[in-house]
Amino acid sequence: MKKGTIRWGLALCITLCIIIGVVIRFNGLVLARVYPVFQAFRGYRILQSVPHYEEEQFGNFSIRHNSINPDKLRDLEDIIHGYGNKVLDLFDYLPAGYIDVILFGDQEEFHQSLGIPRDLPTMGAYSGGKIAILDKAEDGSGGNMLKNSFVHELTHLVVDDLAGSNFPAWFTEGSALYMEYMLLDYEWGRELGTADIYSIEELTEDFYRLDEYRAYRQAFIEVSAIIERVGWDGYLNLLQELGEGRDFFHNS
Repeated sequence: MKKGTIRWGLALCITLCIIIGVVIRFNGLVLARVYPVFQAFRGYRILQSVPHYEEEQFGNFSIRHNSINPDKLRDLEDIIHGYGNKVLDLFDYLPAGYIDVILFGDQEEFHQSLGIPRDLPTMGAYSGGKIAILDKAEDGSGGNMLKNSFVHELTHLVVDDLAGSNFPAWFTEGSALYMEYMLLDYEWGRELGTADIYSIEELTEDFYRLDEYRAYRQAFIEVSAIIERVGWDGYLNLLQELGEGRDFFHNS
């Protein structure tokens, strides 16, 4: 092998080692900067899945729907009017443009557009900077859960944008549940009490493989404890610092 080739190979290895080291050392910063690009692409794909939906602006929100159920559309508008700005104001969050809310009337279309496995029933989802709401549950009911779904998923959007997704999954789920508690007086898993169910290590490493009901309860407890310790302003500062690339566990 020629010496020049050896030198180029050595230089390439050194460069790759430096890049890997930077990513490992500043992984939060890299994530905070790269993640919005991924989100934009994912959001574009979701909107492309519903080109036949109509669109109308409602305050800070853009609602996309298929006009099949006008009553559910009015219900969603009432919920947005009652709670949309409350969530935004609590986080002191001013969206750069309209926040897309997609109202699905079909279960299959909802799952396909969001890429959600069919065996994971849910009435709401946040992905690609978009909020998706299903106008009925698996059993055909809807009720007040439409309100909970909107508040929950909007909180995901705001926390995700402010912090650049630079946090473990349990933190955003706990934050969304905390907002439901603040605004709707709904406390997930109240009957489980406040005793620790899972450790932080278990929540961080295996959140979506744990028992969902108990894991979400523990996430709510952990976020509540953070806010109780640092206050609401401290919690907002944490989101800002995460968005700047700070390590989550260093700040929390």
